[in-house]
Amino acid sequence: MIDVGSLVRSPKNDMGIGKVVEVSHPDAIVEYFCSVKNRIRKTVPLSLLQEARLQRQTRCYLWSTSQERWIIGRVYDWDEDKLEYEIDLPDSQSLQAVEAELYVRCNIPIADPIDILAVKGQETPYFHDRRLAFVQSAIEQRAVSRGMTGLISANIDLYPHQVEVVRRVLEDPIVRYLLADEAGLGKTVEAGTILRQFLLDDANGRAVVIVPKYLLEQWRQELENKFYLSHFADRVQLVSLSEINQISRNANLDFLIVDEAQELAAMANSSDRNQQQSFELCQKLAHKSKNLLLLSATPVIGREQDFLTMLHLLDPTTYRVDDLQSFKAQVQNRQEIGRTLLDFRETTQPAVLQTKLAQLRTLFAKDDYLIALAKELEKSLKTKETEEKSRLV
Repeated sequence: MIDVGSLVRSPKNDMGIGKVVEVSHPDAIVEYFCSVKNRIRKTVPLSLLQEARLQRQTRCYLWSTSQERWIIGRVYDWDEDKLEYEIDLPDSQSLQAVEAELYVRCNIPIADPIDILAVKGQETPYFHDRRLAFVQSAIEQRAVSRGMTGLISANIDLYPHQVEVVRRVLEDPIVRYLLADEAGLGKTVEAGTILRQFLLDDANGRAVVIVPKYLLEQWRQELENKFYLSHFADRVQLVSLSEINQISRNANLDFLIVDEAQELAAMANSSDRNQQQSFELCQKLAHKSKNLLLLSATPVIGREQDFLTMLHLLDPTTYRVDDLQSFKAQVQNRQEIGRTLLDFRETTQPAVLQTKLAQLRTLFAKDDYLIALAKELEKSLKTKETEEKSRLV
């Protein structure tokens, strides 16, 4: 029963534990103990108050009339029969106190700690030692996750390669990626983490996840158990590839994720008109969506048409589905292309870059977009070279 002297808390405020100092139905006046020199009184409806039982090691304050000073201790135990707390004091002393005699700090932040420090009312080492372990662990996790809240707040184990994938995608202002890790390396975890970060950052963002029907239940469980997507109400729609028509063509879509994207790509060249129409719908959504993740572990060799189609979903300007022969040539030259691109760094000498640009022109002779970029870079290099010669003169 709540009466004068009762320790209480209210679920309607975050002030923590307070003490009832006056009852006048239907309200009560609750005093919140901020420090030995500062207390705040609030009027709270009795119906909203709940009795508060102090946990072990809770720091508490008692006023000693005989000594005219505050006595500070910590709760050791609660005696249910006597309705008293056993309080541990410094120097291995203890005493018994009823609830009405005790004060406990409320949740209001301490504006000036001097009053509490002056009477040695700071928290006990018991709490400090246990909190320190938690704080150190939280700092280590934050460092590993590089401050990405979607990563650190998910129920997942952190692996370096996944952290790097998530970091790279999230730091890019244009989130349109093909996650092509081999099977078993955690593409689902990477995609789920990126999706969770997106939902945390954009309070109104909406997402659609398209997966093969045989993976639907697995995705549903992982999105809930690992990424708590039920917390985001109806902002995420999970549908199977065979039921893609459930998605409105005019959907206001911010994020699209497609798992086993090679299966969707294969539908583009299917003889089944229904599959072609499903692909066309997904293509429209992909090009319309601000953010797009495609997941696939299918090797490019031997599947160039499907791979080109996936890249076309990401960037229809650069990867045209009618340019298969040019794409096959790029795949065949991929090692030489890779070695050439490795030299494109800020520290590379302009003369070396000129040579590498000539190689790229040969390797991408029919790529108008890349040729245009190469011309811009050449122009910039010549300008830089002219400026350096001017300084030397």
